[in-house]
Amino acid sequence: MKSRFLMPAAVALLLAACFTGTGEKDQLRNPIAGSGISLGLQVNLPLGATRANAAAAIYEDGVRQPLVGGDFFVASSINQGDYSILKSLQNLSGDYEGSLNVLDENDQVIIATEYDPERAREDRWYPVDQLLIDPGPNEDLVGYSETFSFPQPLQNLAINQNEFTSRADNITLTWEAGDGDQITSNAVVTCYSEGGKRYTYPIFNVLADDDGSYTLQVRDIIPNESIVNAVATLTHEVLTILSAAILEVVTYGLVDARDIPLSSFQLSYCDVDLTVFREVGFQLPMGVAGGFAIASTSDSVRFTYRPPVTP
Repeated sequence: MKSRFLMPAAVALLLAACFTGTGEKDQLRNPIAGSGISLGLQVNLPLGATRANAAAAIYEDGVRQPLVGGDFFVASSINQGDYSILKSLQNLSGDYEGSLNVLDENDQVIIATEYDPERAREDRWYPVDQLLIDPGPNEDLVGYSETFSFPQPLQNLAINQNEFTSRADNITLTWEAGDGDQITSNAVVTCYSEGGKRYTYPIFNVLADDDGSYTLQVRDIIPNESIVNAVATLTHEVLTILSAAILEVVTYGLVDARDIPLSSFQLSYCDVDLTVFREVGFQLPMGVAGGFAIASTSDSVRFTYRPPVTP
């Protein structure tokens, strides 16, 4: 497979539970390092869009770091000249996302960590006159910058059917083959009970090289009807954030493990919003020990899993 990513030195694996499918090996995402600075960066351009989505996280010694004071992530487009200060998904969560205008798929996007107290106050919860103390920049976290170029658009994505009734059913995805880049998918699965309750979880799969088709099974996305361990790895949270931004999903799992007994849940059906990404990787900035920097293009399909009613 053609790769545009230079693998850095071996890094320690951050101990985190996995919730990934049974696809191929991920060639672009290195583990979060147990010591030093790591970055998780991705920019994505959905098919036909003129706004790119950006998601980012920074880690120190394996721990996700919230950016406070005058520190922040900013994404900017070179040709369009737009920018977006990435916002925290939750207060002090350390997960940041935003969107910005791009000229087209040939535009480039920069994600950087910067220090600017006035710009950092944009849309933050405290009023300007209450910010009495400026601690100055966290020199360990600011000053990193990465420039991204998008791969070719992912076009003509199709699925073999819109509803499945067995976890053994084959899901066949097709798209216009590209240049051999990595193809991944991130499913945001929302399951409903007969009583109207619901829960949502993400699941990640590396599909294949960019040859235009891939077949997986429903069980690769819905692992078990009796119990689901809804966990995303740290290195896949960014992709889940991007999928949620594309699909306008309000709630989805990120880190915490949740054992959900579907037997008592009385599963009625699950809606699956499946985003397929064409990805290229970039070398991380100097001084960064682990993580990844990825640019992608994407498109999405939706299907329903509706198990047969048991008499």
